Amino acid sequence: WEREYAERGLSVSVREKSGITKLVLVYDRRWVQDILAESSVQTYLAAKGYRTDSEVQEIIKDLTDRIKPDTLFPHEIGIILGYPVEDVIAFEKHQGQQCKYCGYWKSYSDVDKARKCQCSYKRCSGMCRKMFDAAKAAGAEVIYGTADSADKAAVLSCDILLLGSPAMGDEVLEDTMEEFFASIEKSIGSKKVAVFGSYDWGDGQWLRDWADRIKAAGAVLAAEPFMVNLTPADSDLEKCKEWTATAIKKYRQLFSGVI
Repeated sequence: WEREYAERGLSVSVREKSGITKLVLVYDRRWVQDILAESSVQTYLAAKGYRTDSEVQEIIKDLTDRIKPDTLFPHEIGIILGYPVEDVIAFEKHQGQQCKYCGYWKSYSDVDKARKCQCSYKRCSGMCRKMFDAAKAAGAEVIYGTADSADKAAVLSCDILLLGSPAMGDEVLEDTMEEFFASIEKSIGSKKVAVFGSYDWGDGQWLRDWADRIKAAGAVLAAEPFMVNLTPADSDLEKCKEWTATAIKKYRQLFSGVI
């Protein structure tokens, strides 16, 4: 399974903590490397005794060495999970109390940004899971992945691509999806592609722009873009499933996979 993770661009750290307990940490090396390059993160970790000039795997090793049985995780693990460094510092200072917003992590700084980010994670992951289930129910062979860890070759081996992203900022794709899509954009000319996502503000222009990019690349839209405002209701998730089944049925004769 470590090889399978590596094929998707993920690294695995396995440390034995006791005779019956192992700690397994799966991470995207490039993503963590970008986080560790931030000056504020380096200052924080240096104060914790980390050698910030070390390679990513050495810092991960140092971190996992500090995780002991029957003790709380070190606060700096929040950095590796992608939490804002100012929130990690404040969480430790206030011992997890007095936060301004609580979601995937406790936010003490930019609440609006944290709320939008965490809401986007929840919305898009829920929609992806529903579409994944619908594709399997339709009898399709399914490849499911996230933009920050998806394997380009595996994606481009599929006949139909279902790509999702929440709207971010001034109605643009989420950063990791923008990076991933740009990396395959010139290679999707023979593909059938459909896009979906959720938004908070605006009118869905980000999804229309995405569809235009797909058509400009020579690909065919397998279905009209599917968008949901804010958190999907149960009825929206059912529409997700119907949308997925329709896209697969339309191109069933060519179907070999979905991401």
